[in-house]
Amino acid sequence: MYSIGILTNEQSLRQIMQIDAEMRRCANITYLPYTSPEHLRFLYEQNGDKFDALLFSGSYPYNVIRKQFPAVDEIPHAYFNISDRDYYKLVAQLAVQNPGLDFSRVYFDRPEFPVDFYSIFQRADQPLLGTAPIDWANVDAADWYKPLQQYYKVLWDSGTVDLLVTRFASMETYFRDHQIRHHYLMPAPESMEETFRGLI
Repeated sequence: MYSIGILTNEQSLRQIMQIDAEMRRCANITYLPYTSPEHLRFLYEQNGDKFDALLFSGSYPYNVIRKQFPAVDEIPHAYFNISDRDYYKLVAQLAVQNPGLDFSRVYFDRPEFPVDFYSIFQRADQPLLGTAPIDWANVDAADWYKPLQQYYKVLWDSGTVDLLVTRFASMETYFRDHQIRHHYLMPAPESMEETFRGLI
């Protein structure tokens, strides 16, 4: 049976546990939860070569590791990503849980791939889509946090946003400390299972 190490933050770990039993039917799973980019790098350095493959909770931890340890690309690996259906599912969930929610005041981090929001809202300006002014390709992923936090704070303080939807689940403490109402965009169990099966 293959051994797979999963590098994840605490928020994402709770989501990943939904498919734990399914993954354990196919592989020996070891969770390596990290608390900071530095901790993530330490965990990889101490454990990266102990597994047949690695699975990351998202593109962020993968990019943090790849920058300092390019040899990670020589190990079978994958990371959980968001599909368009995950966006649609979250929009439906938010609409049901918050009947009066004005989606023109809901901010979503811009998807990495096109998502057809127009087919849902029939308006070009819903929801609000944006991206932090970061040179993503040339800035070390470990250095994304500070400009991202500043961007989210300015956005929240502008008064134009009632809810911020982001993939950066490891910013829980920052959002709580600054009283920023937020929701994490997580891949659905079906999406995670597809990624896991692809890795296997």
